[in-house]
Amino acid sequence: IEDQPEDAPLTFLFICEALDLDPASLRDAIQLQASTGPQTLSQEAAL
Repeated sequence: IEDQPEDAPLTFLFICEALDLDPASLRDAIQLQASTGPQTLSQEAAL
């Protein structure tokens, strides 16, 4: 453990494991959110 720097960036897989999330499903959800673009965000903000 001492070989690793304390300020090492967190990886996507580490975060998924820590939050008990499925990496493939989360990646798909992120890509879907990105592809819908700002239109979805403005609609959600209006609510």
